Amino acid sequence: MSSLAELPELVGFFSYSREDDEDAHGALSALRERIQRELRSQLGRSRNSFRIWQDKEAIASGKLWKAEITTAIGQSAFFIPIITPTVVGSKYCRFELESFLVRETALGRNDLIFPILYIKVPALDDAVRRDGDEVLSIITKRQYVDWSQFRHLDVATPDVKKSVESFCTDICNALFRPSLSPDERQAQDEAAALLEAEQERQRRDAEAKRLAEEEKRRRAADADAERPAKQKRQREEAEAARRNEENARRPAVAPGFRAATPVTRNTEDQAPGGPEVSEAHRGPPLSRAGRVVWSLIGLAAVAAIGASLVGVLPSRALFLVIDLALGLYLWVVIVAAIFFWLGGIQRDQRARPDRRHDR
Repeated sequence: MSSLAELPELVGFFSYSREDDEDAHGALSALRERIQRELRSQLGRSRNSFRIWQDKEAIASGKLWKAEITTAIGQSAFFIPIITPTVVGSKYCRFELESFLVRETALGRNDLIFPILYIKVPALDDAVRRDGDEVLSIITKRQYVDWSQFRHLDVATPDVKKSVESFCTDICNALFRPSLSPDERQAQDEAAALLEAEQERQRRDAEAKRLAEEEKRRRAADADAERPAKQKRQREEAEAARRNEENARRPAVAPGFRAATPVTRNTEDQAPGGPEVSEAHRGPPLSRAGRVVWSLIGLAAVAAIGASLVGVLPSRALFLVIDLALGLYLWVVIVAAIFFWLGGIQRDQRARPDRRHDR
């Protein structure tokens, strides 16, 4: 394992806009020179073994710039982009940045780009535009330094020198950081892939456990909601079973007939102070004809008694009194017979629906 600072020839890449440098009367070229001198001093390098590449000096007139830039980036160990609105919109600067990203990946590093914000770029403050632009997104992720306040200062001023010193210290720390060999990078990538896979597995397990807990709670809630209905259904089934069992205990009755049940008289038919007597013990009731016959027999008996008393009583007045009493009794018997007759008719009418139902 070795560091980039141990390379025999150490080269950095300075990416900028020539138009911005010309407008600033060579201020960006002077800044690049100041950074190169500070880095050489901190790295302890000679001018022959260390330099920062700048296309203004390296590309001769008439040469293909793209091939020259690709070659220079292929030799570079770090990348310093000067961020301005012109650079953000330049396809050449974009090509340089994208090319070094490939170089950085080949080196197995992700900390070799050091952006410097030289002129404010409004898009950097707009999250939507920043996330949609690859250059701006990379600049933001690499934690650029804001030197827009030094834009109109000479590079020899103390504030600029101190900022350059701190900036170069960060670059030196990255260059001295141990770099991995291809085999070590492969092993590191495999370990990272395994770690990522394990983290993904744990995430899926946690998600499955969470879903299982939610399903368990949902089923418990459904069971609590269904318990009253289930208990009611069980009570209804038990009641139905009880009724069926009671019906099974009852004796079978032939179709068209009702089961005989004891019939009790009303309280008005009971003897005073006596117990209720069923129809079976009292015998069959008298019919209308029977009542009339018994009424006539009673009438004849009264008439016979009256005739027998005619010759016995000593006084005609007394006979008239007795005859009047017997006549009154006769009328009472006649009226009672009529009421018996009408009552029998009414009872027969009330009994007819039951008889039709029995048939």
